Formats: sequence, structure tokens, C-alpha cells
Amino acid sequence: MKVVLAQMQSGSSVEVNLQQAISYIRQAVEQHQPDLILFPENFLCMGSKDYCQLAGLFEKAVLELKHQAKQHAVALLLGSIPFPAVKNTKKCFSRSILIDQSGESLGAYDKIHLFDVTIGDEQKSYRESDTFEAGQNTCVLPLDGHNLGLSICYDLRFPGLYQRLRSEGAEMIAIPSAFTYKTGQAHWLTLLKARAIETQCFVLAANQCGEHPHASGGIPRKTWGHSAIIDPWGQVLAQLHDQPGICAACLDFDKLKEVRQAMPVFEHKRF
Repeated sequence: MKVVLAQMQSGSSVEVNLQQAISYIRQAVEQHQPDLILFPENFLCMGSKDYCQLAGLFEKAVLELKHQAKQHAVALLLGSIPFPAVKNTKKCFSRSILIDQSGESLGAYDKIHLFDVTIGDEQKSYRESDTFEAGQNTCVLPLDGHNLGLSICYDLRFPGLYQRLRSEGAEMIAIPSAFTYKTGQAHWLTLLKARAIETQCFVLAANQCGEHPHASGGIPRKTWGHSAIIDPWGQVLAQLHDQPGICAACLDFDKLKEVRQAMPVFEHKRF
């Protein structure tokens, strides 16, 4: 399976971000002929005061991306898009949507772990729960004869989630993210490799990069980039740096089988 990651520097304009995403789809198809393209967390909008007010724009964007998937015969993982949790509320779910090559939705995942932390960067603290509602369910979806487990950004720090995804049949795990510059510099690649090695799955991690507008006009948020595709042995197959762009790799599922047969850790688990 050929996979492409799109690393974006999304701003507050849904239309501008959508056109950038479409350009990456066209570039990926022309250069790599992929089976699957993955986008980062909040790839259609970074920096809105009220994501729920943009619900209509997000719905139109999803329809256009479904059209692109069908036109180019490529599956798309829409990293995360805010969807209203309940009508007449200001909170949203952070939702990943998997679209197949015919433009049909195969399923969706709502981010379980919300980023409520104090990390000491320019932003000082983050309160994702002020804007988002936490999801409740794990999600593993079939794609081209293989199983893709879904997660989003801060989920990466909770290995129990990934153990659950593996136990539910995952062979690939998507981790679309908007990982901050400070935490990404310290932990991003280490955590990605750990999740790949622990689960013996391919990890597909599309991240945001650069500076993004603050919802209230304050100091811009800065994200780490360094999107990466990692194999079940922890080897980096492809990686970007700190600029927007795409990277690609072929996933060898025979190698995945070899790794699992040679080191059957899930048969040896006692907890």
C-alpha cells in the first residue's frame, strides 16, 4: 500500500486550507499514485473562536473532498474536522473521517483525550475541553484488505488506546496531529516510534507545522511538523521537517507479519 502524508500550516480560512489540501491531493496523485493520503488535525481551520459557526463550511469542504477522492481514486483520511457535538451548543467533536476511493465515508473517530495542559511555551496553557467534547469509542476501519486504527494528536501519549486498537485488529494506526513545537521537539518522534514498536503496526502521523493564528488575536500557536511514516520495527520510512509538503512510503505487510511472528508479544501479554 502506498501512503502519502500531507503536512500543512493551516490558518483560519476554511476555503484557503481546502484549496491547499486539494493541491496536495493532486500533487500526491501525480508524483506517487498513492492508495491513501492523510491530513493533519484541524487541517481545514486553525485559529477560529467558534468552530461550530463554521459547520456549514466544513460540511461543504467534506463533500468536495469526497469528490476529490472519487475523481482521483484515492482514499483520504481527513485528519480532524470540528463537528458540533450537540445542536445549539458551542462544543464540537474533533473528528477523523476515512473516505474510500469511491468517495464514500467508511467511518469516523472522535478524539478521546483532550489537550488540557500547561507546558510553558508562548501560549502558556491549552484548554481543548473549552472548545471540544471528548469522544467515547475506539475505531478500527477496513481499507483495501487491511485495518486502520484511528487516533488524534494528544491520544499519542496514552499507550493503552493503541493496545486496544491492536487488539481490535489494527495493522496501521493514523495519528493526525497539531503537536506543539515545544512538546514535539521533546517527544514527537520518540512517542511515534514507541507506538509503532509496541503495537507492531505502521504509524502514519501527519502533523501541522509553523505558526498559526490565535483565535483571540494573541500570540500565534507554533507546531512542530516532522510528519512521519514508521514501520512495525520502529524504522522511519519517510519524514518531513518543519515546512509544509508531502512525503510517501510503501507499506510492506509481509514485513509486518514477519515482525509479529518473530516476536509474538501479543501472545505473551499477561496484563
